[in-house]
Amino acid sequence: RRDRRRLHRPHALLPAAATRSRLAARARMAPSVTQPIALTRVVVLVLCSFSITAMAWSVPSSLNVAYVTSSKQARRALNAVPSICAKSAARHSSDHTIEMTMSPSSPTLQSASQSAEVVAAGIYGTALANAWRGDDKGLNSILSADVQLDTPIWQVQGRDDYRQTLKEATEFLGRAQEAPPPTLLVLSAEKVGEGVAKVQWRLFVEWPSLWRSRVHIFGESELELKKAADGSGMLVTSVREQWHQSPNEVFLQQIMPRVRDIFSLWNTPTAEHFPIKMEEKRKGYDLALMPPTLAVQADWVETGDLLLREQMPLPPFFAFTGEVKRTEWYSSVSPVILRRSLERVPAADGKTQVGQRRRWLLPVPTAFGDDETSLPSPDGGADEEPAAGISQQSVKYVRQQAQRVAMRAIQGTPSNKAVLSAAVELAECAERDGLKVVKQEGRPVLLHLCYDAKVGFNSRQKVSMAVWLSVPKRLQENKVCVLIQDDDRHHDS
Repeated sequence: RRDRRRLHRPHALLPAAATRSRLAARARMAPSVTQPIALTRVVVLVLCSFSITAMAWSVPSSLNVAYVTSSKQARRALNAVPSICAKSAARHSSDHTIEMTMSPSSPTLQSASQSAEVVAAGIYGTALANAWRGDDKGLNSILSADVQLDTPIWQVQGRDDYRQTLKEATEFLGRAQEAPPPTLLVLSAEKVGEGVAKVQWRLFVEWPSLWRSRVHIFGESELELKKAADGSGMLVTSVREQWHQSPNEVFLQQIMPRVRDIFSLWNTPTAEHFPIKMEEKRKGYDLALMPPTLAVQADWVETGDLLLREQMPLPPFFAFTGEVKRTEWYSSVSPVILRRSLERVPAADGKTQVGQRRRWLLPVPTAFGDDETSLPSPDGGADEEPAAGISQQSVKYVRQQAQRVAMRAIQGTPSNKAVLSAAVELAECAERDGLKVVKQEGRPVLLHLCYDAKVGFNSRQKVSMAVWLSVPKRLQENKVCVLIQDDDRHHDS
Protein backbone atom coordinates (compact mmCIF):
# COMPACT_ATOMS: atom_id res chain seq x y z
CA ARG A 1 0.00 0.00 0.00
CA ARG A 2 2.85 2.35 0.76
CA ASP A 3 4.32 1.76 -2.72
CA ARG A 4 0.94 2.35 -4.33
CA ARG A 5 0.57 5.70 -2.55
CA ARG A 6 4.01 6.70 -3.82
CA LEU A 7 3.02 5.79 -7.36
CA HIS A 8 0.08 8.17 -7.26
CA ARG A 9 2.47 11.12 -6.86
CA PRO A 10 3.84 12.71 -10.07
CA HIS A 11 7.50 12.26 -9.12
CA ALA A 12 6.95 8.52 -8.73
CA LEU A 13 7.75 7.98 -12.41
CA LEU A 14 11.28 7.69 -11.05
CA PRO A 15 10.87 6.35 -7.49
CA ALA A 16 13.58 6.26 -4.87
CA ALA A 17 16.12 3.43 -4.95
CA ALA A 18 14.39 1.53 -2.16
CA THR A 19 11.07 1.68 -3.98
CA ARG A 20 12.75 0.52 -7.20
CA SER A 21 14.14 -2.49 -5.39
CA ARG A 22 10.72 -3.45 -3.99
CA LEU A 23 9.05 -3.00 -7.37
CA ALA A 24 11.75 -5.01 -9.13
CA ALA A 25 11.23 -7.84 -6.66
CA ARG A 26 7.46 -7.69 -7.17
CA ALA A 27 8.00 -7.84 -10.94
CA ARG A 28 9.22 -11.45 -10.76
CA MET A 29 7.36 -13.47 -13.38
CA ALA A 30 4.84 -10.64 -13.77
CA PRO A 31 4.35 -8.94 -17.12
CA SER A 32 4.30 -5.46 -15.57
CA VAL A 33 4.05 -3.36 -12.44
CA THR A 34 0.87 -1.30 -12.42
CA GLN A 35 1.25 2.42 -11.89
CA PRO A 36 -2.13 4.21 -12.03
CA ILE A 37 -1.56 7.88 -12.79
CA ALA A 38 -4.25 10.48 -13.16
CA LEU A 39 -4.81 11.85 -16.66
CA THR A 40 -4.50 15.44 -15.54
CA ARG A 41 -1.13 14.82 -13.90
CA VAL A 42 0.27 13.25 -17.05
CA VAL A 43 -0.89 16.25 -19.10
CA VAL A 44 0.70 18.66 -16.61
CA LEU A 45 3.98 16.72 -16.72
CA VAL A 46 4.03 16.82 -20.52
CA LEU A 47 3.29 20.52 -20.74
CA CYS A 48 5.77 21.51 -18.05
CA SER A 49 8.57 19.34 -19.40
CA PHE A 50 8.39 20.16 -23.09
CA SER A 51 6.94 23.70 -22.99
CA ILE A 52 5.92 23.57 -26.62
CA THR A 53 2.69 24.59 -28.23
CA ALA A 54 0.23 22.65 -30.35
CA MET A 55 1.00 19.33 -28.69
CA ALA A 56 -2.13 17.20 -28.62
CA TRP A 57 -1.57 13.66 -27.46
CA SER A 58 -4.20 11.17 -26.40
CA VAL A 59 -2.72 9.98 -23.11
CA PRO A 60 -4.37 7.04 -21.31
CA SER A 61 -5.32 7.29 -17.68
CA SER A 62 -3.22 4.35 -16.56
CA LEU A 63 0.42 3.52 -17.08
CA ASN A 64 2.14 0.22 -16.47
CA VAL A 65 5.93 0.14 -16.16
CA ALA A 66 8.24 -2.79 -15.55
CA TYR A 67 11.86 -1.81 -15.20
CA VAL A 68 15.21 -2.89 -13.84
CA THR A 69 17.95 -0.46 -12.85
CA SER A 70 20.98 -2.55 -11.92
CA SER A 71 22.38 -6.06 -12.05
CA LYS A 72 21.35 -6.71 -8.44
CA GLN A 73 17.79 -5.57 -8.98
CA ALA A 74 17.67 -7.44 -12.27
CA ARG A 75 18.72 -10.61 -10.52
CA ARG A 76 15.93 -10.25 -7.97
CA ALA A 77 13.36 -9.43 -10.65
CA LEU A 78 14.37 -11.90 -13.33
CA ASN A 79 16.28 -14.78 -11.77
CA ALA A 80 13.23 -17.03 -12.17
CA VAL A 81 12.45 -15.79 -15.65
CA PRO A 82 13.94 -17.79 -18.35
CA SER A 83 16.57 -15.82 -27.38
CA ILE A 84 19.76 -15.97 -31.49
CA CYS A 85 22.36 -13.78 -33.04
CA ALA A 86 25.77 -15.46 -32.81
CA LYS A 87 28.83 -13.62 -34.02
CA SER A 88 29.19 -13.94 -37.77
CA ALA A 89 31.25 -16.97 -38.67
CA ALA A 90 32.46 -15.40 -41.87
CA ARG A 91 32.10 -12.20 -43.84
CA HIS A 92 31.36 -12.12 -47.53
CA SER A 93 34.21 -10.50 -49.42
CA SER A 94 34.92 -10.58 -53.14
CA ASP A 95 36.26 -8.40 -55.88
CA HIS A 96 32.88 -6.65 -55.99
CA THR A 97 31.89 -6.43 -52.33
CA ILE A 98 33.63 -5.42 -49.14
CA GLU A 99 32.29 -5.26 -45.59
CA MET A 100 33.97 -2.84 -43.23
CA THR A 101 34.81 -2.75 -39.55
CA MET A 102 35.57 0.65 -38.13
CA SER A 103 35.50 3.16 -35.39
CA PRO A 104 33.53 6.30 -36.25
CA SER A 105 36.68 8.19 -37.20
CA SER A 106 38.86 5.61 -38.94
CA PRO A 107 37.17 2.85 -40.95
CA THR A 108 39.48 0.04 -42.08
CA LEU A 109 39.00 -2.27 -45.02
CA GLN A 110 38.79 -6.02 -44.46
CA SER A 111 40.19 -7.21 -47.78
CA ALA A 112 43.51 -6.48 -49.46
CA SER A 113 42.51 -6.98 -53.11
CA GLN A 114 39.54 -4.99 -54.38
CA SER A 115 38.34 -3.39 -57.59
CA ALA A 116 39.08 0.30 -58.18
CA GLU A 117 35.39 1.13 -57.64
CA VAL A 118 35.27 -0.60 -54.24
CA VAL A 119 38.53 1.05 -53.12
CA ALA A 120 37.19 4.48 -54.10
CA ALA A 121 33.90 3.77 -52.34
CA GLY A 122 35.79 2.79 -49.18
CA ILE A 123 37.82 6.00 -49.27
CA TYR A 124 34.64 8.02 -49.75
CA GLY A 125 32.98 6.27 -46.82
CA THR A 126 35.96 7.02 -44.56
CA ALA A 127 36.02 10.67 -45.64
CA LEU A 128 32.25 11.03 -45.14
CA ALA A 129 32.43 9.52 -41.64
CA ASN A 130 35.19 11.97 -40.70
CA ALA A 131 33.31 14.91 -42.26
CA TRP A 132 30.27 14.26 -40.07
CA ARG A 133 32.61 14.51 -37.08
CA GLY A 134 33.93 17.87 -38.25
CA ASP A 135 36.98 16.88 -40.34
CA ASP A 136 36.15 17.26 -44.04
CA LYS A 137 39.70 17.36 -45.44
CA GLY A 138 39.46 13.82 -46.76
CA LEU A 139 36.64 14.78 -49.13
CA ASN A 140 39.05 16.91 -51.19
CA SER A 141 41.01 13.89 -52.39
CA ILE A 142 38.03 11.74 -53.42
CA LEU A 143 35.47 14.24 -54.79
CA SER A 144 35.76 15.82 -58.22
CA ALA A 145 35.50 19.62 -58.30
CA ASP A 146 32.10 19.47 -60.04
CA VAL A 147 30.61 16.64 -57.98
CA GLN A 148 26.80 16.56 -57.81
CA LEU A 149 25.01 15.51 -54.60
CA ASP A 150 21.37 14.48 -54.52
CA THR A 151 19.84 13.47 -51.17
CA PRO A 152 16.25 13.37 -49.88
CA ILE A 153 16.80 16.88 -48.44
CA TRP A 154 19.80 18.39 -50.29
CA GLN A 155 20.74 19.03 -53.89
CA VAL A 156 24.28 20.40 -54.13
CA GLN A 157 26.55 21.16 -57.10
CA GLY A 158 30.31 21.34 -56.59
CA ARG A 159 32.80 20.07 -54.03
CA ASP A 160 33.03 23.32 -52.06
CA ASP A 161 29.24 23.57 -51.73
CA TYR A 162 29.13 19.90 -50.63
CA ARG A 163 31.66 20.53 -47.86
CA GLN A 164 29.95 23.75 -46.79
CA THR A 165 26.56 22.01 -46.55
CA LEU A 166 28.00 19.27 -44.36
CA LYS A 167 29.74 21.86 -42.17
CA GLU A 168 26.49 23.78 -41.65
CA ALA A 169 24.67 20.55 -40.78
CA THR A 170 27.26 19.49 -38.19
CA GLU A 171 27.28 22.97 -36.64
CA PHE A 172 23.49 22.96 -36.36
CA LEU A 173 23.42 19.51 -34.80
CA GLY A 174 26.23 20.48 -32.44
CA ARG A 175 23.99 23.09 -30.81
CA ALA A 176 22.44 20.45 -28.54
CA GLN A 177 23.96 20.77 -25.08
CA GLU A 178 26.24 17.85 -24.17
CA ALA A 179 25.20 16.11 -27.38
CA PRO A 180 27.58 13.52 -28.87
CA PRO A 181 28.94 14.46 -32.30
CA PRO A 182 27.11 13.04 -35.33
CA THR A 183 28.29 9.49 -35.98
CA LEU A 184 28.32 7.79 -39.37
CA LEU A 185 29.25 4.09 -39.53
CA VAL A 186 30.05 2.65 -42.95
CA LEU A 187 28.59 -0.85 -43.28
CA SER A 188 29.74 -1.98 -46.72
CA ALA A 189 31.05 -0.87 -50.10
CA GLU A 190 30.05 -2.68 -53.27
CA LYS A 191 30.67 -2.42 -57.00
CA VAL A 192 27.36 -2.41 -58.88
CA GLY A 193 28.63 -1.66 -62.40
CA GLU A 194 31.48 -0.23 -64.40
CA GLY A 195 32.33 3.09 -62.76
CA VAL A 196 29.48 2.73 -60.26
CA ALA A 197 29.68 1.74 -56.57
CA LYS A 198 27.35 1.70 -53.58
CA VAL A 199 28.13 2.49 -49.95
CA GLN A 200 25.77 1.47 -47.13
CA TRP A 201 25.93 3.39 -43.85
CA ARG A 202 24.11 4.30 -40.64
CA LEU A 203 23.99 7.89 -39.42
CA PHE A 204 23.16 8.90 -35.86
CA VAL A 205 22.56 12.50 -34.74
CA GLU A 206 21.01 14.08 -31.68
CA TRP A 207 18.50 16.73 -32.74
CA PRO A 208 18.78 20.05 -30.83
CA SER A 209 15.36 19.93 -29.17
CA LEU A 210 14.13 20.13 -25.60
CA TRP A 211 13.47 16.39 -25.58
CA ARG A 212 16.82 15.57 -27.27
CA SER A 213 15.52 13.46 -30.14
CA ARG A 214 17.78 10.68 -31.34
CA VAL A 215 17.71 10.36 -35.13
CA HIS A 216 19.05 7.15 -36.68
CA ILE A 217 19.11 6.72 -40.48
CA PHE A 218 20.01 3.60 -42.43
CA GLY A 219 20.98 4.74 -45.90
CA GLU A 220 23.08 4.13 -48.96
CA SER A 221 25.00 6.31 -51.40
CA GLU A 222 25.28 5.36 -55.05
CA LEU A 223 28.51 6.76 -56.47
CA GLU A 224 29.39 7.51 -60.09
CA LEU A 225 33.15 7.43 -60.54
CA LYS A 226 35.75 8.47 -63.09
CA LYS A 227 39.49 7.94 -63.32
CA ALA A 228 41.61 10.74 -61.89
CA ALA A 229 43.63 12.75 -64.42
CA ASP A 230 46.92 11.74 -62.78
CA GLY A 231 45.96 8.07 -62.80
CA SER A 232 46.14 7.83 -59.00
CA GLY A 233 42.70 6.28 -58.65
CA MET A 234 39.06 7.21 -59.13
CA LEU A 235 37.09 10.33 -58.21
CA VAL A 236 33.44 10.63 -57.23
CA THR A 237 31.45 12.69 -59.76
CA SER A 238 27.93 12.03 -58.47
CA VAL A 239 26.34 10.94 -55.19
CA ARG A 240 22.70 9.83 -54.90
CA GLU A 241 21.52 9.06 -51.38
CA GLN A 242 18.56 6.96 -50.26
CA TRP A 243 17.25 6.63 -46.68
CA HIS A 244 15.22 3.89 -45.04
CA GLN A 245 12.59 6.55 -44.25
CA SER A 246 11.37 9.64 -46.08
CA PRO A 247 12.22 13.05 -44.53
CA ASN A 248 8.58 13.38 -43.39
CA GLU A 249 8.73 10.00 -41.67
CA VAL A 250 12.03 10.91 -39.99
CA PHE A 251 10.48 14.13 -38.68
CA LEU A 252 7.25 12.57 -37.43
CA GLN A 253 8.65 9.28 -36.11
CA GLN A 254 12.09 10.27 -34.84
CA ILE A 255 12.37 14.03 -34.30
CA MET A 256 8.94 14.67 -32.80
CA PRO A 257 8.44 13.29 -29.27
CA ARG A 258 6.94 9.82 -29.32
CA VAL A 259 4.09 8.69 -27.12
CA ARG A 260 6.27 6.09 -25.41
CA ASP A 261 8.90 8.67 -24.50
CA ILE A 262 6.19 10.81 -22.91
CA PHE A 263 4.95 7.78 -20.96
CA SER A 264 8.44 7.16 -19.56
CA LEU A 265 9.01 10.83 -18.73
CA TRP A 266 11.66 11.24 -15.97
CA ASN A 267 12.35 7.52 -16.21
CA THR A 268 14.49 7.20 -19.34
CA PRO A 269 15.55 9.64 -22.07
CA THR A 270 14.27 9.58 -25.63
CA ALA A 271 15.25 6.32 -27.28
CA GLU A 272 17.40 5.87 -30.34
CA HIS A 273 15.43 3.57 -32.64
CA PHE A 274 17.21 0.79 -34.47
CA PRO A 275 16.51 1.44 -38.19
CA ILE A 276 14.81 -1.19 -40.34
CA LYS A 277 14.37 -0.74 -44.07
CA MET A 278 10.97 -1.76 -45.45
CA GLU A 279 11.68 -3.24 -48.88
CA GLU A 280 8.29 -4.50 -50.04
CA LYS A 281 4.75 -4.75 -48.75
CA ARG A 282 3.24 -8.15 -49.45
CA LYS A 283 -0.02 -9.87 -48.64
CA GLY A 284 -0.01 -10.50 -44.90
CA TYR A 285 3.47 -9.19 -44.14
CA ASP A 286 6.27 -6.76 -44.97
CA LEU A 287 9.63 -7.79 -46.38
CA ALA A 288 12.31 -5.82 -44.51
CA LEU A 289 16.08 -5.56 -44.08
CA MET A 290 17.74 -5.21 -40.68
CA PRO A 291 21.18 -3.56 -41.07
CA PRO A 292 24.39 -4.85 -39.50
CA THR A 293 25.00 -3.70 -35.94
CA LEU A 294 27.19 -4.16 -32.89
CA ALA A 295 25.11 -5.43 -30.00
CA VAL A 296 25.19 -6.93 -26.53
CA GLN A 297 23.92 -10.50 -26.86
CA ALA A 298 22.60 -12.30 -23.79
CA ASP A 299 21.09 -15.75 -24.03
CA TRP A 300 20.19 -18.98 -22.28
CA VAL A 301 18.49 -22.29 -23.05
CA GLU A 302 15.28 -23.13 -21.21
CA THR A 303 13.49 -26.45 -20.91
CA GLY A 304 10.39 -27.96 -19.34
CA ASP A 305 7.49 -25.71 -18.43
CA LEU A 306 9.64 -22.63 -19.07
CA LEU A 307 9.20 -23.15 -22.82
CA LEU A 308 5.72 -21.65 -22.85
CA ARG A 309 5.72 -19.62 -19.65
CA GLU A 310 4.75 -15.97 -20.07
CA GLN A 311 7.84 -13.82 -19.62
CA MET A 312 8.79 -10.18 -19.80
CA PRO A 313 10.82 -9.09 -22.87
CA LEU A 314 13.44 -7.47 -20.59
CA PRO A 315 17.01 -8.86 -20.76
CA PRO A 316 18.28 -11.18 -17.99
CA PHE A 317 20.12 -10.00 -14.88
CA PHE A 318 23.60 -10.93 -16.16
CA ALA A 319 23.31 -8.42 -19.04
CA PHE A 320 23.39 -5.53 -16.53
CA THR A 321 26.84 -4.22 -15.59
CA GLY A 322 26.24 -0.60 -14.55
CA GLU A 323 24.25 1.59 -12.19
CA VAL A 324 22.04 4.57 -12.99
CA LYS A 325 22.80 7.92 -11.40
CA ARG A 326 20.01 10.48 -11.36
CA THR A 327 22.43 13.29 -12.20
CA GLU A 328 23.90 11.74 -15.36
CA TRP A 329 22.59 11.53 -18.90
CA TYR A 330 22.54 8.17 -20.60
CA SER A 331 21.59 6.63 -23.92
CA SER A 332 18.66 4.30 -24.53
CA VAL A 333 17.91 2.14 -27.55
CA SER A 334 14.65 0.60 -28.77
CA PRO A 335 13.31 -1.92 -29.65
CA VAL A 336 14.47 -4.79 -27.47
CA ILE A 337 15.04 -7.64 -29.94
CA LEU A 338 14.32 -11.15 -28.67
CA ARG A 339 15.15 -14.16 -30.82
CA ARG A 340 13.65 -17.57 -30.05
CA SER A 341 14.42 -20.95 -31.61
CA LEU A 342 14.27 -24.63 -30.71
CA GLU A 343 17.26 -26.96 -30.39
CA ARG A 344 18.17 -30.32 -28.89
CA VAL A 345 19.90 -30.18 -25.50
CA PRO A 346 21.07 -32.90 -23.06
CA ALA A 347 18.50 -34.22 -20.59
CA ALA A 348 19.09 -35.48 -17.04
CA ASP A 349 18.65 -39.14 -18.11
CA GLY A 350 21.46 -38.87 -20.66
CA LYS A 351 19.13 -38.51 -23.62
CA THR A 352 18.21 -35.27 -25.39
CA GLN A 353 15.21 -33.03 -25.08
CA VAL A 354 13.83 -30.01 -26.90
CA GLY A 355 15.00 -26.71 -25.46
CA GLN A 356 14.33 -23.14 -26.45
CA ARG A 357 17.20 -20.73 -26.90
CA ARG A 358 16.03 -17.30 -25.86
CA ARG A 359 18.45 -14.64 -27.02
CA TRP A 360 18.25 -10.92 -26.34
CA LEU A 361 19.91 -8.56 -28.80
CA LEU A 362 20.60 -5.10 -27.37
CA PRO A 363 21.99 -2.78 -30.09
CA VAL A 364 24.83 -0.62 -28.82
CA PRO A 365 24.14 3.14 -29.16
CA THR A 366 25.64 4.30 -32.45
CA ALA A 367 27.56 7.10 -30.75
CA PHE A 368 29.62 4.45 -28.92
CA GLY A 369 31.16 3.42 -32.23
CA ASP A 370 31.63 0.00 -33.77
CA ASP A 371 34.72 -1.31 -31.96
CA GLU A 372 33.87 -3.72 -29.15
CA THR A 373 37.46 -3.68 -27.86
CA SER A 374 36.96 -0.10 -26.69
CA LEU A 375 33.81 -0.96 -24.71
CA PRO A 376 33.60 -2.35 -21.14
CA SER A 377 32.93 -6.02 -20.51
CA PRO A 378 29.22 -6.86 -21.00
CA ASP A 379 29.31 -9.72 -18.47
CA GLY A 380 27.22 -9.00 -15.39
CA GLY A 381 27.40 -12.51 -13.93
CA ALA A 382 26.63 -15.12 -16.60
CA ASP A 383 28.79 -17.66 -14.73
CA GLU A 384 26.48 -17.61 -11.70
CA GLU A 385 24.31 -20.63 -10.94
CA PRO A 386 21.27 -20.46 -13.27
CA ALA A 387 17.70 -20.95 -12.10
CA ALA A 388 16.02 -24.33 -12.42
CA GLY A 389 15.31 -25.29 -16.03
CA ILE A 390 17.90 -22.87 -17.44
CA SER A 391 21.33 -23.70 -18.86
CA GLN A 392 24.06 -22.25 -21.10
CA GLN A 393 23.88 -18.67 -19.84
CA SER A 394 26.16 -16.34 -21.79
CA VAL A 395 26.62 -12.67 -22.64
CA LYS A 396 29.02 -11.05 -25.10
CA TYR A 397 29.34 -8.47 -27.84
CA VAL A 398 28.37 -9.67 -31.32
CA ARG A 399 28.69 -8.09 -34.72
CA GLN A 400 25.29 -8.99 -36.12
CA GLN A 401 25.24 -9.08 -39.89
CA ALA A 402 22.38 -7.88 -42.07
CA GLN A 403 19.21 -9.98 -41.95
CA ARG A 404 16.24 -10.06 -44.29
CA VAL A 405 13.00 -10.76 -42.48
CA ALA A 406 9.28 -11.16 -43.05
CA MET A 407 7.59 -8.87 -40.53
CA ARG A 408 4.11 -8.36 -39.12
CA ALA A 409 2.72 -6.23 -36.29
CA ILE A 410 0.68 -7.95 -33.59
CA GLN A 411 -2.15 -6.38 -31.65
CA GLY A 412 -2.41 -6.30 -27.89
CA THR A 413 -0.18 -7.96 -25.30
CA PRO A 414 2.72 -9.96 -26.80
CA SER A 415 1.73 -13.26 -25.16
CA ASN A 416 3.33 -16.54 -26.15
CA LYS A 417 0.22 -17.51 -28.07
CA ALA A 418 0.17 -14.22 -30.02
CA VAL A 419 3.90 -14.29 -30.83
CA LEU A 420 4.17 -17.97 -31.76
CA SER A 421 0.94 -17.95 -33.81
CA ALA A 422 2.10 -14.88 -35.74
CA ALA A 423 5.46 -16.55 -36.47
CA VAL A 424 3.81 -19.70 -37.85
CA GLU A 425 1.43 -17.66 -40.02
CA LEU A 426 4.30 -15.47 -41.23
CA ALA A 427 6.34 -18.51 -42.23
CA GLU A 428 3.39 -19.94 -44.18
CA CYS A 429 2.84 -16.64 -46.02
CA ALA A 430 6.53 -16.28 -46.86
CA GLU A 431 6.85 -19.86 -48.10
CA ARG A 432 3.70 -19.41 -50.18
CA ASP A 433 5.52 -16.54 -51.94
CA GLY A 434 8.53 -18.74 -52.65
CA LEU A 435 10.78 -17.49 -49.84
CA LYS A 436 12.95 -19.82 -47.79
CA VAL A 437 12.32 -19.46 -44.05
CA VAL A 438 15.09 -20.28 -41.56
CA LYS A 439 13.89 -23.11 -39.30
CA GLN A 440 15.22 -25.21 -36.43
CA GLU A 441 13.59 -28.42 -35.18
CA GLY A 442 10.92 -27.85 -37.82
CA ARG A 443 9.82 -24.51 -36.39
CA PRO A 444 10.63 -21.02 -37.73
CA VAL A 445 13.29 -18.98 -35.97
CA LEU A 446 11.48 -15.87 -34.82
CA LEU A 447 12.33 -12.36 -33.72
CA HIS A 448 10.11 -10.40 -31.33
CA LEU A 449 10.67 -6.65 -31.63
CA CYS A 450 9.24 -4.91 -28.57
CA TYR A 451 8.98 -1.17 -29.20
CA ASP A 452 7.39 -0.68 -25.78
CA ALA A 453 10.76 -1.61 -24.26
CA LYS A 454 14.11 0.14 -24.30
CA VAL A 455 17.53 -0.50 -22.80
CA GLY A 456 19.62 2.25 -21.21
CA PHE A 457 23.42 2.56 -21.31
CA ASN A 458 25.03 4.95 -18.82
CA SER A 459 27.83 7.42 -19.60
CA ARG A 460 30.37 4.65 -18.92
CA GLN A 461 28.81 2.63 -21.78
CA LYS A 462 27.38 -0.05 -19.48
CA VAL A 463 23.88 -1.55 -19.64
CA SER A 464 22.21 -0.05 -16.60
CA MET A 465 18.45 0.08 -17.15
CA ALA A 466 15.68 -1.69 -19.02
CA VAL A 467 12.15 -0.32 -19.25
CA TRP A 468 9.00 -1.99 -20.52
CA LEU A 469 5.88 0.13 -20.85
CA SER A 470 2.67 -1.88 -20.78
CA VAL A 471 0.25 0.56 -22.37
CA PRO A 472 -3.38 0.15 -23.53
CA LYS A 473 -3.82 -2.39 -26.30
CA ARG A 474 -4.42 0.14 -29.04
CA LEU A 475 -1.08 1.83 -28.33
CA GLN A 476 1.07 -1.26 -27.84
CA GLU A 477 3.68 -1.75 -30.54
CA ASN A 478 5.15 -5.20 -31.06
CA LYS A 479 6.35 -6.85 -34.25
CA VAL A 480 7.12 -10.48 -35.03
CA CYS A 481 9.63 -11.50 -37.71
CA VAL A 482 10.83 -14.74 -39.25
CA LEU A 483 14.26 -14.93 -40.87
CA ILE A 484 14.46 -15.26 -44.64
CA GLN A 485 17.36 -17.29 -45.99
CA ASP A 486 19.28 -15.46 -48.72
CA ASP A 487 21.61 -17.44 -50.93
CA ASP A 488 24.48 -15.01 -50.34
CA ARG A 489 24.01 -14.61 -46.58
CA HIS A 490 25.05 -16.76 -43.66
CA HIS A 491 22.49 -17.41 -40.92
CA ASP A 492 23.78 -18.78 -37.64
CA SER A 493 22.00 -21.59 -35.84
